[in-house]
Amino acid sequence: MRLFIYTETAFEANCYIWENTDTKQAMVVDPGAGSAEWVEQKLAAEGLELVGVLLTHGHPDHVWDAAKVAGDQPVFIAKPDAYRLEDPLAHTPFTTPGLISQFLTWEEPTNIQMIPDACLQGSGAQILPGFPIRAVLMPGHTEGSVGYLTAGVLEDGAGAITISQGGCGGGGCDGCDCGAGGGEAEPVAILFIGDVILGESIGRTDLPGGDDREMQATLRMLTVSINPDTVLCTGHGQLSTLGYQLQANQFLRSAAMAEA
Repeated sequence: MRLFIYTETAFEANCYIWENTDTKQAMVVDPGAGSAEWVEQKLAAEGLELVGVLLTHGHPDHVWDAAKVAGDQPVFIAKPDAYRLEDPLAHTPFTTPGLISQFLTWEEPTNIQMIPDACLQGSGAQILPGFPIRAVLMPGHTEGSVGYLTAGVLEDGAGAITISQGGCGGGGCDGCDCGAGGGEAEPVAILFIGDVILGESIGRTDLPGGDDREMQATLRMLTVSINPDTVLCTGHGQLSTLGYQLQANQFLRSAAMAEA
């Protein structure tokens, strides 16, 4: 498994290409405004076939190029946020002329699909062949925020992020400020978490569809249900691990103490 990241999007939202190195197929996670050209070029350069798109939530800085990137391929989103894909700008304060003029009008994806129930239950399922996930609903930032939990070896490769067992937290992995450093790569848990965690803080809950109580419940769930070694692929900023966040993020620390 390889993971590529692009940050030069509107609001510097992270766009990820998740490659199955056995099949040379790929899914794109959160193709924000300005990511489509990079995705097209990177897929071509790496010889990858795009098979689908995953959205962590429906804010425009995470979905704006979904139609351009996906074409006829499926675009997966949690049902509570699906309405946002009709017009993402109508449900957020991001109605600035700069965003509209730079990226023109919204284009709704043609093949929107809800996350399958099988992926939301038990140990999860393959959302598409070769892409096993456990989707975890994480409301708070939006009502339909979702995390995608998977596992794999993040391999060396041109422009790829490499993470060794133990994950991030201080200054060694390629593409993040973790302390894992080198060593032989082993399978790690990976969580595409969107804007639930931002830096050493959390996503806003004062936007339409946000809810502070639900965010607190989500944070408590993270502290008891997710392995601390899990690598967090966040919606903005650098990668981290849950273990690092439990030390550095006051919101998660408070949630952990409340759970205890």
